[in-house]
Amino acid sequence: VSGMTDAYGISVYFPYQKASNVRKATSNYAQIEQEKENTESDLGLDSYSECIRAFAQVESGAQYAATGGSYQAYPSATLSGSSSPAGIDMGSLLEMFLGSGRSIPDSGVSNEKVKEFVSLYQLDRSKLVFKDGVLDLGDQWVLVNGVDRNVFIDTGEGYIDLGLDNLFDWTEDGKLQADTKRSALALGLKGEEKGQYIAYYNLSRWDDETFYGMAPALLTKKGETEPQRIRLLITLEPAVDENGRPYDKPEIVGYEYVYPDAEDAIFGKTVSNLPALTASDDPDFVAETVPEALAEGDTIQFIADFYTYDNKYQDSYELGDPVVWTEGLEISDKFFPDDKEIVITYRVTDIYNNAYWTNPVK
Repeated sequence: VSGMTDAYGISVYFPYQKASNVRKATSNYAQIEQEKENTESDLGLDSYSECIRAFAQVESGAQYAATGGSYQAYPSATLSGSSSPAGIDMGSLLEMFLGSGRSIPDSGVSNEKVKEFVSLYQLDRSKLVFKDGVLDLGDQWVLVNGVDRNVFIDTGEGYIDLGLDNLFDWTEDGKLQADTKRSALALGLKGEEKGQYIAYYNLSRWDDETFYGMAPALLTKKGETEPQRIRLLITLEPAVDENGRPYDKPEIVGYEYVYPDAEDAIFGKTVSNLPALTASDDPDFVAETVPEALAEGDTIQFIADFYTYDNKYQDSYELGDPVVWTEGLEISDKFFPDDKEIVITYRVTDIYNNAYWTNPVK
């Protein structure tokens, strides 16, 4: 399958990350006349399309139950001490969703089965608290689909989001141990302490040892005046430093263009109407073409999300100064100055793709 991550050989697309793609997927399966299975599932489903619709029904119901239908999970909700809406029990929220007409049509799963499953398998958000640098979810780790470290710069007016990485470890007894070092990826000349911090988003594994991700940016090619939105593609490969310590070595492998809607535009220091960068770990992310290489004289302007203290995503802004690409530039892990206010938290994603943030770790 071309252009799809974690797909090797012949694969069938399952719209796990985006329930909104269910209709498109099942329409495609109808066109290729995908055959039904010979045996029915425990839910009485006898086709792959029915399976997809059934899962989407459960996923959508669980997402509504977790958010109350209107609450948007932002990291600043945890950073500022606020939380998701309370006072309405999950069963009531599920009833509201399933009776609202917004459920998935022809899912093949009864409302009662959805309620039963979601009620039994729901992540206990009260446990998403680091104590002494470790997070212990016990037997609820089976309800977790992903964990990412989220670093923020506190500007005095809100938080600059520096993306999602996979820096953490496990204790011998199965607890998640936070990485609390005050650092983030930055682009700069080799050997220099200074560099331009970037918002890096870990996406997936390239192979068994190599991770890859991206940094959102604006690229102005040498000789041109109009910047274009890009994803700078970065791999992290296992390496050993001069002291014999293992680490993940970042390397730029190229970039790909991002084409927003035609009405989107760039005004001054604000990049308006950009897709949510925190949703950039979409499995459909990878381009179907070979990444393009940066050339001498190209100008890169990194961008990042900004959240206000009152739990609102404000916009995506230019991050720091533009960097002119030249030989010797590299991505490396750089520490923040002591006077820079940094907040580290972890995003925990459950099996229904609900995202929650832990308390800040020290």
